[in-house]
Amino acid sequence: MRILITMLVAVGLVFVLPMAGTAGATSFPDVSGHWAEPEITFLESEGLISGLPGGSFGVSASITRAQVAQLIATQQDLAAAAHAFPDVPAGHWATAAIGSVFDAGLMAGFPDGTFRPDDTLTRAQAATVLANAFAINGSPTTQQFPDVPTSHWAFASIENLVAEYLVSGYPDGTFLPDQSVTRAEFAVFLARVLEPQFRTTVELLSRTADVIQLLSEEDLAGFASEVHPVEGVRFSPYTFVEASHQVFSASALPGFLNDTSLYLWGTEDGTGDPIVKTPEDYFERFVMNTDYAQPDDIQYNNVVQRGSMFVNIPSFYPDAVFVEHYVAGTAQFGGLDWGSLYVVWEEYDGDWYVIALVHGEWTT
Repeated sequence: MRILITMLVAVGLVFVLPMAGTAGATSFPDVSGHWAEPEITFLESEGLISGLPGGSFGVSASITRAQVAQLIATQQDLAAAAHAFPDVPAGHWATAAIGSVFDAGLMAGFPDGTFRPDDTLTRAQAATVLANAFAINGSPTTQQFPDVPTSHWAFASIENLVAEYLVSGYPDGTFLPDQSVTRAEFAVFLARVLEPQFRTTVELLSRTADVIQLLSEEDLAGFASEVHPVEGVRFSPYTFVEASHQVFSASALPGFLNDTSLYLWGTEDGTGDPIVKTPEDYFERFVMNTDYAQPDDIQYNNVVQRGSMFVNIPSFYPDAVFVEHYVAGTAQFGGLDWGSLYVVWEEYDGDWYVIALVHGEWTT
């Protein structure tokens, strides 16, 4: 499921948490309000990036191999070096950086002996440069992307960076290794390497998909490993979370669906009748009432008020991050039969754990 969440960050469809310790406003006019502003501002504060001659950063412009060589040489504090690439003359603005990254084994030339400094960097090349520069090693054997077979020259680099939540694929399951990388995208990739907090969005989007897949398979034992070891997981039938809603410990989850006890889960919207159900009946009605593994929309730490009931997740869990998987309603019911499943995460002892599953639907 990891590859299905993919470049939501890179296309600006999610909302990123503010980053502690990053600089304030950016000096680039085209970065303010851009989806990559936090990462670009961070790299700017570190003195690693500069803008284009007109003063903009060029967020949508493709990044060139020469620009990447300069950026990596600066970040790695490499000594200037010369190398005899026929297409990189001594007077080229990036000649010293290109020589230094080549000598350090971080970037290579092409079989014909050229470096092609003005070529745009591809996604496969970006993964390889970052894997080399930051020693992100591993020996993956499982192919995740149909367009990156195990025989692909960048297979190991791509798979290793995906495993570390540094890069990701696209919603159709592909990686598109030959697609050009923009300056904003490469800035995001690099910021994730340098500052682990920037990986949180990618990680929790991916892990939410994994959790929902476990739930759809009724693998409550697998789900238990993702649940907060101290707080357990609260089950809320509607988006207004209450302290009285049922909480189950991680250890109780493997037998959850086999529990024949009746529990009070809350009250029905509209009637106020008590929701008294077995865990299995509650699960079918208020957890996996539709296929949330195939959502029509995904929201990261952002409230979209879809119905009349107030969503109080941010106030009830002020230190948490929540991801919503939304499935649209059908024409038969005028779209009112939509559903949402919110997976609420909280950090504990250096890792993230699920502390709530919140159900959303149309209410009167």
